[in-house]
Amino acid sequence: MPYCVSLSLDGMIVCMKMAMVAGGLLATAALLSGCGLKDVTQAANQATLDYEAKEKAARLVVLGGAGDIVISEAAGGVVTVSETLHWSSGKPTTEHKMDGDALVITYDCPHAMDNCSVDYDIRVPKGMRTEVETGSGDIHLRALGNPIKAKVGSGDLEGAGLTGAGLTVEAGSGDTTLKFATAPDTIDLVTGSGTAKITLPGGPYNVDAEAKSGETTVSVATDQNSPHRVVARAGSGDISLLPA
Repeated sequence: MPYCVSLSLDGMIVCMKMAMVAGGLLATAALLSGCGLKDVTQAANQATLDYEAKEKAARLVVLGGAGDIVISEAAGGVVTVSETLHWSSGKPTTEHKMDGDALVITYDCPHAMDNCSVDYDIRVPKGMRTEVETGSGDIHLRALGNPIKAKVGSGDLEGAGLTGAGLTVEAGSGDTTLKFATAPDTIDLVTGSGTAKITLPGGPYNVDAEAKSGETTVSVATDQNSPHRVVARAGSGDISLLPA
């Protein structure tokens, strides 16, 4: 994609210096926003496309730019996708293809500064590993029971009814709000200037949380020997771990 930089979701190191975290994530937001600008009130055109991706994939990778992404589970063995395209002068081109064991969903805008974006509403089979990345758009995770990696720049990340064993989050200036229905095995979260609020059931949890210049609130029961581990780092944002 000529105006996008695709950044890997693997290998995140949560113990990096917070100045580097904040700067790097804000840079990610700027780069990914180059996939188009989102202002649907100004976009003159809109189109929708619904399809089933019947490829046999072990995991889903969504590389968004300025649009919002909603991911939820559904019965059946295929990924279903609803795309809503917004543009002014140049219509975005969407694509889904296999890359190894992954189904990759992405789009490209013909002009870098055009008012162009794509919103996704995606339903995945139960347990499918999911990796999702966006720049200025928001990410919404709905009742997912699969391992998740999420990277967001200036947009917000919101999750509800989560039951997956593992979650990795890298956020920039947007806020992160996550609510778990069952206790996760691991949470690894790094945020820059955005706030992070995680609601957790049960416990106790092995917690390692630190905000460089923001506030850290840990209200869940803690035990360093617990198999449920939460690692959270923030730059100027706040971190809150709250009981359900």
